[in-house]
Amino acid sequence: MGTIAMDILNVVLSYIKCLLDFLLFYWLSSLLFPFREKKCSVISVSLLPVLALFLFLVNRLHIPKINTVGALLCAFFINIFFFNASMKAKLLLSFIEVLAIVVCEFMPILFYSLIFNDSIATVTYETIKNSAFCLISTGIFCICVMLIQYVVNVKFRGDRSAIIKEYFSIIIVPSISIFVIYYILHLH
Repeated sequence: MGTIAMDILNVVLSYIKCLLDFLLFYWLSSLLFPFREKKCSVISVSLLPVLALFLFLVNRLHIPKINTVGALLCAFFINIFFFNASMKAKLLLSFIEVLAIVVCEFMPILFYSLIFNDSIATVTYETIKNSAFCLISTGIFCICVMLIQYVVNVKFRGDRSAIIKEYFSIIIVPSISIFVIYYILHLH
């Protein structure tokens, strides 16, 4: 595959990753907070691509601290604008969501560094610009949100139905990301 095609694929995957992360933030917030209004849920889904575009543009700077602050602002905006809760609870959940995604983004880098016996600094520099590699973190975060959904359903709502049956299609996201990474790693 040519360099231009790989660059285009990287840009598209980077935007998709931002969009998926915000969909997962929205899903996690909706588990814990009630919606403000009925029509806000429709509006929020239509605004998520705009927030993802903002974070995509911030991420193009490739400065991790600014990326994290941008993600925190967007997560806080989602929680403030679309859900009912105290400001303190919204800020805390926004911080936890971003911290969780940062931890999830660090895990594949750590495993990559262990597999290829390379320093984390070198691996971070190589992988921060590889959107396909970063999709693994979205898959890990998706699995975490699914586990939280299961706990909320079982402990607080008394629903004992299997979460895998309800959200089987979501398992496709981490599966596809792993196959994409496998393909990318074999290209190098």
